[in-house]
Amino acid sequence: MLLLPEESIVSEHHEYVRLINCIMGVSKGFSSPKQYNFFFEWFYPNYFEIIKKGFKCFSSDSFVVTSLFELMKELLDTRNNRAKFDASSMTGFLLFKEISSLLLDYFKFVNLYSGFSPKQDKFGEKYFFINCAIDIF
Repeated sequence: MLLLPEESIVSEHHEYVRLINCIMGVSKGFSSPKQYNFFFEWFYPNYFEIIKKGFKCFSSDSFVVTSLFELMKELLDTRNNRAKFDASSMTGFLLFKEISSLLLDYFKFVNLYSGFSPKQDKFGEKYFFINCAIDIF
């Protein structure tokens, strides 16, 4: 099937969200610190680029951004003390730094383009994502 440009963009968005949901589902399955650390050592820094590139490419799509925020929230979730990093390891600080920089970049984007948006629903445009960002930390 030949995809028109608009259809391919929509398809890419859905495929990216499907990938994000798969990563999120896998990370939800880890309940012990040992399992989570194995996953995190595999995921960061090699595959963390998926999140960075997603923010750069799809930052104007609220559906994708919401999925990315949920993934970041899941990566930082410390239920059962699973996100427990060794004191000599910089992994926890690097994760915090990366997610903080992504959030800052996203809110710079929102601030830059918020005046051009035709919507009048401020909660849907800006405050919903601020609430999601607060939930992450």
